[in-house]
Amino acid sequence: LQGSVSTLQEDVTTKQKAVEDAAAYSTSLMEEATLSNTQLAKLTKEADELLKFKADAEVHIDLLRHTMSEYSHQVIDLESKLEDSQANRACLEDEKANLKKSNA
Repeated sequence: LQGSVSTLQEDVTTKQKAVEDAAAYSTSLMEEATLSNTQLAKLTKEADELLKFKADAEVHIDLLRHTMSEYSHQVIDLESKLEDSQANRACLEDEKANLKKSNA
């Protein structure tokens, strides 16, 4: 009987140790899960910030494209006006030369 009690006590001690080890492992896993959740929340926040930055950048790029398009149209208009001015200048120079001839 004494041997049976001793064996049972050893079994209880072994099982208590196993329960303590399992509890320690469970606590360790919970700590890892908490760290992982914290990292996930941080990464999610960073991803949201990057998406907002990307959206803002796309708006800015669209605005720059629109501005470039406007400037391109203005350059084309100015080039046309320059050509007209050069043609008018050539006509005026011809008229000036003709007036000089006729006054001479």
